[in-house]
Formats: sequence, C-alpha cells, structure tokens
Amino acid sequence: MGLEVALFAVTAASAVSGYMNQQKAAKATKRANAAAMAAAEEEARLTRKDAAFAADQERKEAARIRGQQIAAYLKSGVTLDGSPLLTAQETTDQGEQNAQNTLENAESRARSLILRGQAGQQPVTGGDIFGTAATVLGAGKTAFPKTFAG
Repeated sequence: MGLEVALFAVTAASAVSGYMNQQKAAKATKRANAAAMAAAEEEARLTRKDAAFAADQERKEAARIRGQQIAAYLKSGVTLDGSPLLTAQETTDQGEQNAQNTLENAESRARSLILRGQAGQQPVTGGDIFGTAATVLGAGKTAFPKTFAG
C-alpha cells in the first residue's frame, strides 16, 4: 500500500510539473506570436508610409512635367486650347494614376505582410492539468500494472 501512495505522489508531482511546463511554453509562444505580429504590422505601416511618399513624388513629377510642357507651348506661341491642353491634362492624369498604383500596390503588400504574420503564428497549446495527469497516470498503469490493478 505504501508503494502505491508513493507512486501516486510521484505521478501527481510529475503531472503538476508537466502542466506548469506546458503553461510556461504556452506563454512563451504567445509572446513570440505577439512579437511577430507586431513586427509584421510595423513593416506594413512603413510600407504604407513609403508608398505615400512615393505617390506624392509621382504627383510632383507629373506637375513638373506639365509645367515644362505648358512653358514650351507658350514659348513657341501655341495657345493652350485643344491638343496642347489635352496633352498637359493627360500628363497630370497619368501622374495621378501612377500615384494611385503605387498606393494600391503598397496596400496589397501591407495586407500580405499582415496575413503572413498571422499565418506564421505558432499554435498555443497549454493543455490542462487533468489531461496531463491522465497521461502520466496512464503511463504509470502501463509501467506498474499490478500496482494499479483493482
């Protein structure tokens, strides 16, 4: 009878120890997942910020080219109606389209970064003390069948 009590005490202690280790591992996994997700979100934020700057540069470049076109037309004595005006407007429109493409591509990349961050999450398994105890007790029954026999 004393052997069974001692064996049960060792088994219970092992179950509690296993449960505590699972909880520690689960907390570490949650922290790692949170850090990975924060990194993905920060990279997405920076991607959007860089794209906003690049889009602004696209617009400024289109405005600069349009100004050069208008100056060249006026210098040559051409009036700014009809084709010259249409050409200048197309330059502005193309610059805006380029800026929008830059923003849309960056948004797509940002979403992809976040989805990859979510997909890379490690599953958090903490188990419960009763499941751990049942596993350890089951191993004890296998190792010492006569001791656990009714």
